[in-house]
Amino acid sequence: MLVQGFTDFKLVPPPRRMSRPAWNAMFNLDQDVSGLFPYINRIKEDSLYFERPHYIHFHWGEEDWDKPDCALYPKKGESGCALYPKRAVIGLYKDRDEALAAAWKLVDFLNDLEARKDTIIPNHRMYKHIPVLDIFKILPRTNCRKCGYPTCMAFAAAVSAHKTGPDQCPDLTQPIASTVVYPVFDKQGKVVSTVEIETPPQDRASQGNAEPAEADDPVQAPFGETLTTREIQVLRLMAEGFTNGEISDMLEISPHTVKSHVIHVFNKLGVNDRTQAAVWAAKNNLV
Repeated sequence: MLVQGFTDFKLVPPPRRMSRPAWNAMFNLDQDVSGLFPYINRIKEDSLYFERPHYIHFHWGEEDWDKPDCALYPKKGESGCALYPKRAVIGLYKDRDEALAAAWKLVDFLNDLEARKDTIIPNHRMYKHIPVLDIFKILPRTNCRKCGYPTCMAFAAAVSAHKTGPDQCPDLTQPIASTVVYPVFDKQGKVVSTVEIETPPQDRASQGNAEPAEADDPVQAPFGETLTTREIQVLRLMAEGFTNGEISDMLEISPHTVKSHVIHVFNKLGVNDRTQAAVWAAKNNLV
């Protein structure tokens, strides 16, 4: 048994006004349970696992403990839990007796999970919040409803809350880079952590698209303009995230010359910043 009990139990009002009497319960656990966070992150489909501060948020139902719900506050018949290494905050409850019963139910859940964790593959992926407006900026903003949501803003909010993925928007441009997550195993072959590594820009060939154009191939830009070989080289390096100074060193040209090429690329593509230029390069198979 991992957790024997808890101390310093107290009721606190929820952070928002409720239409009915409701309380959150806070208490300290007698053992550090942070080792269970990756396992909770696996079995609770909509759990939110945070790195700083280190805690995990999840919900369960009164009749079905494993029923997931990713709403910030639990619905009727459900309880929410913010679990820290040695502290828990649970809610919402109508009185002290109901909250105490739920606290012991959480202890039972943690001990049961500790007993069967060898049968569960831990999920070490942390939740990273992306603001709704940042997501909205990359959407087509046509409110076409192809994603299943009434507006692009509603879809952005759902993506931010991890209720859906950006790939559900059929008109979203392809990403210019991605991150892969590799497992780290201990000597017994169990996953103990993960390492995230950003990959190079999209491998279009692996997706069934044509190979990227060679640097010497002329590329037709919008408005009848043609990108020169050097402009293509600069554009590709921009799309990979290199600064003007780094591009200068790599191409062995002066920073002033790089800046001139960047301005020419912007003008020919009709864009205003490096991100828009990188998106154009990705859409036109240059990276």
